[in-house]
Amino acid sequence: MSASLFRGLFFAAIFALLFCALAAPLVAQEKKKKDAGPVNVPASIEKGVAWLIEYQSPDGTWNSRKHRPEVAGSTALGAYTLLKCGVPSRHPAVQKALAFVRSHLKDRTYEVGLALMLYASLPEADRPQAEINRLGKFLVAHLTEKGWGYPGAHNGQNLKQTDLSNSQYAALGLQAAQKCGCEVPVLAWRTLAQYVLALQGRYGSFRYRPGSTPSSSMCVAGTATLIICREKLKRIKGLRGLRNQIRGALSRAEGWFRKNWYLEQNRKYGKKVEDEKRWTYYYLYGLERVGSFHEVDIYAGKDWYGEGSRIIVSRQSRAGPGLLTTARFGRTPALLCSF
Repeated sequence: MSASLFRGLFFAAIFALLFCALAAPLVAQEKKKKDAGPVNVPASIEKGVAWLIEYQSPDGTWNSRKHRPEVAGSTALGAYTLLKCGVPSRHPAVQKALAFVRSHLKDRTYEVGLALMLYASLPEADRPQAEINRLGKFLVAHLTEKGWGYPGAHNGQNLKQTDLSNSQYAALGLQAAQKCGCEVPVLAWRTLAQYVLALQGRYGSFRYRPGSTPSSSMCVAGTATLIICREKLKRIKGLRGLRNQIRGALSRAEGWFRKNWYLEQNRKYGKKVEDEKRWTYYYLYGLERVGSFHEVDIYAGKDWYGEGSRIIVSRQSRAGPGLLTTARFGRTPALLCSF
């Protein structure tokens, strides 16, 4: 399986997750922001949830390419989305997805991270604790000095296959595992923080890999990951210097966004500015994580929630309940809805 194929399936799924992972905070904020414009977030979420349930396959997946190893990850993402939108864990759609994930999960960074996020969202009594502990240990064991990556990077065989995106979802997965009681050593968070810090450019954005072009999506990915590391490393003796580095990096990243704020597309910033249409919703979900982790309504001087929700609802209104389909993601519209 190629990296680009997985990213196509994975990032398509993030769109509905962006919409639905925000459900509770967005609905609350929507009530406070009636003057923000004609945006009906609760109705949009309801439409997206109904559409996801309707288009789920009998085996619990949302993917026609069921032989692909990444299907368990995209299925975990769909189920996680439903749970975050308030669908009960005993709902048949959630149960079918859970059964598929547990029987088909491969040891791949994205899939493991998403499975852990799904398991942590279940009621405590329903969580597969032994599996959570196993997956958490897998992520810790496969962390390299250059973060996480595709299977070729496991155990450090080919560090050219590591990247900030894989590392972002490994961090989200480890965060979920630790929430469930899995032990994550301080060394793991310290190693991850040092890796992400090294990917920040002098102007504040982050790179997918060393030498690659900075982008909006990577800036929020790096920022969200460092916020997680900051939380896990607070009050740890001997790491004040690292915490100060994280604080400075987060400030520079926010400063970068103040100068380069644009939500309509994910943008790459090199010798010229280019819109990268493929990863827009991955970018917006990363921005949601930043705003939620910071617990702020205003980030980089902007109303990230108000602007983002208007864009998403507007595009859903034009494309229908399942949100957008594109030439690249047209085969998996239900997963696009999930992102």
